[in-house]
Amino acid sequence: MKSYLKLSLCSIALLLLSACSYIPFFGDDDDEVVIELREPAPLFDFVKEHSIYKRWDRAGGGSDASSAGTLTPLLNEKGIFFANNKSKITRYDVASGEALWTKKLENRISGGVGGDADIIVIGDSEGNLSAYSAVDASLLWLIELSSEVLAVSTADSGKVVIRTNDNRIYAVELASGEKLWQVNETPPALTIRGASLPIINNGKVYAGFDNGKLMALDLESGRTLWEVRVSAPSGRTELDRLVDLDGVIAVDDDLIFAVNYHGKVVAVARTTGKVMWARDIASISGVTSDGELVYLSDRDSQVWALQRATGTTAWKQEKLLYRQASLPISIGAVVMVGDFEGYLHLLAKEDGRFVGRAKIAKRALSSFASPSDEGTGYITDITGRFAAYSQAPNN
Repeated sequence: MKSYLKLSLCSIALLLLSACSYIPFFGDDDDEVVIELREPAPLFDFVKEHSIYKRWDRAGGGSDASSAGTLTPLLNEKGIFFANNKSKITRYDVASGEALWTKKLENRISGGVGGDADIIVIGDSEGNLSAYSAVDASLLWLIELSSEVLAVSTADSGKVVIRTNDNRIYAVELASGEKLWQVNETPPALTIRGASLPIINNGKVYAGFDNGKLMALDLESGRTLWEVRVSAPSGRTELDRLVDLDGVIAVDDDLIFAVNYHGKVVAVARTTGKVMWARDIASISGVTSDGELVYLSDRDSQVWALQRATGTTAWKQEKLLYRQASLPISIGAVVMVGDFEGYLHLLAKEDGRFVGRAKIAKRALSSFASPSDEGTGYITDITGRFAAYSQAPNN
């Protein structure tokens, strides 16, 4: 492989719908990769213990799945700010789902939404980063970065952190758009299209890279505080050597949890970068934590719950095998996880058994947690459709 190539994360996910597919390379080479896929596990009956309730549902207005995997809504006290894959930003009321305003951008949105309750930040496919008033969507500033924007962090200490397609991290002043610093990492020959969302916490930035590294940076200066290679590339082909750390990174009081493709899930000490434990489990979507357990869906769509302190397996649910299981999120006594057919599954937090299921979409689902303990899961599908769901025991 002579060129820097990107595979679409959504393209890989959608391959689950067929037995054998081709992934296009974006570069100078004419090679094609053939991936043999297995039949998704059929759904089965179980004793329903929890019901799923739709609080509200909004159509996304798009059908292009190529960018849906990189767009993460911003939730705060002012509302939910959602960018769909047709370059529209909408502010929704959290309680009702009512659209308060909508703004259409000229270029395709590829990263965001980031920022805070007053200023929201969006990145596009042309490398532009722009900021808008959360009140009325008026443009506040616009700057140019080195390449397509893939992820924009939530603001902290008046700054946002951006990940671009060329494996760079930028810190930008939220109020003015001033570039404060940047960090460059050499990309591997072949990577999956996508990027993990950088996280700002207590004056530090935690970010994952396509070369399998997890790094802690000083928010003020960009200085590297520590770096951990979650796993090293291995195998005969470039495809075998993919180690992208593109999924969600979880941060709690003293640990950071991360997982990469063809690699491992690790727990890392926030202050020192010491790896506290590691497991040979690979994932694209990332990890979540509720302070007790760490949750992830592996590459085969098995759902895992690991003990936070030791990494030992609390339970593993294998009955969603090859169903493109989404990132699991813990809501109260259950864990929510979506699949490629639009089913939302509820698993018991205590042992992973199925306790609820609802067909809520026609397309593949992704999920992300509420920032507060309100018992609501926010769900999107690959068309940009957006909904809020809660659950309750049947009794």
